[in-house]
Amino acid sequence: MRRDGDEALFEARLTDLCRRAETKYEVAVGDFLSPGEAAMAKTILARLRPEGIPLFFGGYAGSERVRVVILPPYMETEEPLDGSSLQRIYPDVARDAVAAILVKGSGFRKLSHRDYMGSVLALGLERAVIGDIILQDECSAVIFCDPRIQPYLAQELKKIGNDAVRIESFDVPEGFTVERQFKPVRDTIASPRLDCIVAALAGLSREKAQMTIRAEAVEVDHLPEDRVDRLVAAGSIIAIRRVGKFVVRSVDEQTKKGRYRLEADMYI
Repeated sequence: MRRDGDEALFEARLTDLCRRAETKYEVAVGDFLSPGEAAMAKTILARLRPEGIPLFFGGYAGSERVRVVILPPYMETEEPLDGSSLQRIYPDVARDAVAAILVKGSGFRKLSHRDYMGSVLALGLERAVIGDIILQDECSAVIFCDPRIQPYLAQELKKIGNDAVRIESFDVPEGFTVERQFKPVRDTIASPRLDCIVAALAGLSREKAQMTIRAEAVEVDHLPEDRVDRLVAAGSIIAIRRVGKFVVRSVDEQTKKGRYRLEADMYI
């Protein structure tokens, strides 16, 4: 869970973005945020700017890592903008917020997400300037980033792991999407409480699941959760430290014995 000092700094940065948009009439763009940070930012912005509609953009519709984009009042729309609509309505804003490069390996080695991330961070870059890394196949990936560091990446990123790579610019095509891969998880549980669901997903006893939750090692919908008795609904995203991330598909159907059928998918 974010420490109080960190949360205060996080809120101060969001406050500054709002001030720049409202008093300087400029488009204000923050760092790339994790899903948990984005969820927290939505809560804070609802308090700081209740009349505004915050925009979270990561380069394409459905991005996991996104940047807060605060539009000046004269540019706001009645409906929230997403990755697709921002690129259509305000293409210049989209280009100034997020850029992308295509990284191609030699083809002689299978490259993982960890390989790409490790090599990018080894250049001395902070995680806050890097968005999603999308594997295109076993030896190529699209890396979304802050446009200011795109030229540096293009010039300095010469290897991923020990595999030589070449860099190409990448214009995100209209309708660009990412097909997530999942592994199904099916079980029956006594209750749709969080401790029962974590026990089933992680293969733990209910007691150990409760200890895991109270140790703040579980997130629900990208935010830390320490209430073992929280009821979980279909559509919730559960992340368990050192286990993985899951999306709950169904948890309300009951068996003849009164147990609940849990259907979930694990991100792979």
